[in-house]
Amino acid sequence: DGGGEEGVRAFLANERILILENRMKKWKANGSTSGRRLEQYDMTKGEWYRLRLLTLNFDDHRDSQRVTFEEGACTVHAVAHDGILRFDVPQIPSQSEFLMGVASRLDVAIKCDEDADIFVDGESVAAIRVTDGT
Repeated sequence: DGGGEEGVRAFLANERILILENRMKKWKANGSTSGRRLEQYDMTKGEWYRLRLLTLNFDDHRDSQRVTFEEGACTVHAVAHDGILRFDVPQIPSQSEFLMGVASRLDVAIKCDEDADIFVDGESVAAIRVTDGT
């Protein structure tokens, strides 16, 4: 079931990092400009991962951006915002959309059952590819 001490160890070992940067109105994910090769994360179906998202938005006319996980493909729970741990972990219920400040961090627990994209303000910046673990 993924619970207990072994489940926690597995979750912590499955950490992924996604750095989202906007300069000149073009989003980059871990240095890759969207529209070119998307940043890709390989995940095993039904397994929990910790995904740390960092946003840096240098657009003078923006004070936030919306990060969205493709709805229905993944279960996503907020674990921490800007290093502040939540009292109810994981956040219930699951959500697919998060509003983030221009320079902020979000840690989520994520489990996907099918391939999905991650979007910033509707622009695809990263892909999650799901395998069955064999």
